[in-house]
Amino acid sequence: MQEQSPAFAINMSVNHQLYARSILLFQVHRVWWLRDGERLLSNSTAGVIVSNQTLVLQGVSRSSSGQYACEATNEEGTSISPAFHLRVKFEPVCKDGAARKIVGAAKDEPVHVECKVDSEPAPIEYRWSFNSTPGISRDLSKHSTEEGGISILTYIPHEAADYGTLQCYSRNDIGWQRISCAYHVVPAGKPDPPQNCGLTNITHHSVVVSCQKGFDGGLKQKFLLVLFSGELSVANISALSSPEFYIPNLEPAQEYYASIYSFNSKGSSKNTQPIILRTLPAPGLKELRRSTEPTDSPKTGISGPWLYILLAAGSTFIVAAAIGLIVFVIRRFKLAIRARYYFLDSELLVQLNLSSFGAMVETPVRHPPVGRPKPEETPSHSLVEPILTDTIQEDDNNPDLIPPTYVATRTTKFRSKY
Repeated sequence: MQEQSPAFAINMSVNHQLYARSILLFQVHRVWWLRDGERLLSNSTAGVIVSNQTLVLQGVSRSSSGQYACEATNEEGTSISPAFHLRVKFEPVCKDGAARKIVGAAKDEPVHVECKVDSEPAPIEYRWSFNSTPGISRDLSKHSTEEGGISILTYIPHEAADYGTLQCYSRNDIGWQRISCAYHVVPAGKPDPPQNCGLTNITHHSVVVSCQKGFDGGLKQKFLLVLFSGELSVANISALSSPEFYIPNLEPAQEYYASIYSFNSKGSSKNTQPIILRTLPAPGLKELRRSTEPTDSPKTGISGPWLYILLAAGSTFIVAAAIGLIVFVIRRFKLAIRARYYFLDSELLVQLNLSSFGAMVETPVRHPPVGRPKPEETPSHSLVEPILTDTIQEDDNNPDLIPPTYVATRTTKFRSKY
């Protein structure tokens, strides 16, 4: 278990001195006093005087409570003493400054009122009273209970005379509470509108509106913001606990105005002065934004998801058309090249056939010796193969008969290719 620091309790409005005593082998260079881990400096106005190893607290108050320690420094280093808790005793006071509060209550309906106080030591007794006429009070302590250091009164107004002021007093070892905690009970009704509204975090597409809540009419209230663009309502935003609203999906450099209401089971608050707000200009191109809130005005044109679907379909069609055009051009280019080679080969074939036929008609038949032809007799054209003739015996009966000649051309090769 962690040891608790020693505690000292003193009363308010007294002077108190603290001393730091050290047992050291070397001389101390500097001594600091710490309260809740922070060094204290001399401040006569605040009643704090630091002198060497002595701390003087004048006119001790509630703020003087805390964990105190001293810090000493010499040539060997720095050391901090064990802390001790200084408790300043004081009589009870209303907690969080809630000295007066308005409570709305409906007729014949119970309302629970909490009395919260701050004191040292803790309160040991509470007392409740009701005042509807000056000088006349009624004790209601028997209708209260205590839970966790808080006194809770259950109050039920039955008639008009039961609306007035509830007062709570508490007592501890120091004494009774000097100023009571007062609660004004009024008939429940419509709430008051939010007040002191302001704008924060303004951008080109959003803004935050914050207000202070008004009287709730004695009932639980909620808040509503209605946003207008011209005469058209573009958004309705509600808030449960506090009138703070985040408004998104706004157009850049656009002026809007907002009306803020509060409402409970009795109805809504009165109308307030509309708040005028203007978004900032967009940093780049104007963004396409669509509001997520439904509107009553008819929409013209194409918007929303259909616009994105049409854009996607158009983009896909353009890409497909471009790919088809590229494929078409490539195929036409290949066909043009193939046709060019076809006509060149056909023209060359015709020339070769005509040349061979002319040689058959005009050139007399020669009977070269059987064997390998000489190099100079080989045709120079690489595409024309040498003309081969067979050795034929002359026919004495028909000397004018010309033996057939076999010409090897590229016909076979061309036809096999195509």
